[in-house]
Amino acid sequence: MVSIVIVNYNTRDLLLSCLRSIYEKSTPGTFEIVVVDNASADGSVEAVQAKFSEVRVHALPTNLGFGGANNVGVALACGEFVLLLNSDTVFMNDAVAAYLSASRRLGGQTPGALGAQLYDREGKITHSYGWFPRVHEEILHRLGLRRLPVEDTTPLGTQDRRVEYVTGAALFLRTEDFRRIGGFSPRFFMYYEDNELQWRLWHAGKASFVVSGPRILHLVGQSIARNNIRRTFTAVSKVAYYHLTLGRVGSLAYRSLFLLLETLLVGLDLLRVNPNYTPRENGQFLACLVTGSLRYLRMTHHA
Repeated sequence: MVSIVIVNYNTRDLLLSCLRSIYEKSTPGTFEIVVVDNASADGSVEAVQAKFSEVRVHALPTNLGFGGANNVGVALACGEFVLLLNSDTVFMNDAVAAYLSASRRLGGQTPGALGAQLYDREGKITHSYGWFPRVHEEILHRLGLRRLPVEDTTPLGTQDRRVEYVTGAALFLRTEDFRRIGGFSPRFFMYYEDNELQWRLWHAGKASFVVSGPRILHLVGQSIARNNIRRTFTAVSKVAYYHLTLGRVGSLAYRSLFLLLETLLVGLDLLRVNPNYTPRENGQFLACLVTGSLRYLRMTHHA
């Protein structure tokens, strides 16, 4: 059986649509659903309980973020496999059966995390997998000299593809593997926790694959509205990722260089006639980078 774990934060209508698609497309008896709600204020919990009584809902008193809430969900899971699924996704076919088939197909290649090629509203392939972040590529990207080589929108066809990581929007793996490596790191609130988890899986000899078969619609970024919030979460999580994967010296060097570069870019932004961010937002952003903490943000906006 597959335990589908869905973390929700104020995306009631999207969550209901996601649940509806699972029940419409999936084979009965092959899955269970665990929804972990991150202290939503939009009636998500009550709506799920009213419309999908068979779904196990765990309402958290505070927002633990993406990784923390998924850790709670996997702890409650009963299935041999878990599918960590965003609330802003929609099944386009029996993805559960397709993932199970792929797991059997790849059994001899020691699979860790499996992902699907994801689609947007127009049916175009969107970000589904990529390669682990690398410092020199990050710096060149922030200077505007190079695009990050993280996305490949080439149709997968019928071939599975070994990659370094698959996106956490629809991440499938053995429950035992997730628990054995300790789940998502508490250093992350959101973003890059899926990269870091699969970095540990890779070091444990477990490869990630994007597999043919599952077809899933992903309405990207529906639980984060403000641009500065997204920018800050991304930057702080990136620093945490390098701290965990490069070690103390390497991460300190990266953080110092990154902070210097971001301070320069903030200065240039403030000189614009129409800056991208307000002085307050830029101040919050730099404060979060300096401390490595998100406490300077207005956390009522977080996802």
